[in-house]
Amino acid sequence: GLGNYLGNKGGVGVSMHMGRTSLLFVTAHFAAHQNQVSQRNKDFHRINQNLPLGLAVPNARDLVCDRYDCVFWSGDLNYRINGNRKMLDHLLCESMAEVRGWGVAAGQVLLGDAEQ
Repeated sequence: GLGNYLGNKGGVGVSMHMGRTSLLFVTAHFAAHQNQVSQRNKDFHRINQNLPLGLAVPNARDLVCDRYDCVFWSGDLNYRINGNRKMLDHLLCESMAEVRGWGVAAGQVLLGDAEQ
């Protein structure tokens, strides 16, 4: 951030309709560093709660992700996997679930607890 007073993490979104399907594209920059998982999760929730797209729809839901049929998140989300290259290559070859997905931290935030 600017002099540790203004944060530089956030996101922007673009929405559109293709036929009857509503689409939302969000690009975001979450907190960096291995030990900042909690802050990355907070960054996601803050953007999801405060992005004002889709509010003109009657009975709009609180979370921007719930206002659209399809939502795409991209950007510098900074979720990481603990491990070195040799270990991760081995795990990928063995098709271990810990490495195939985003990992527990990102999965809980982006997919919700029901997916765990």
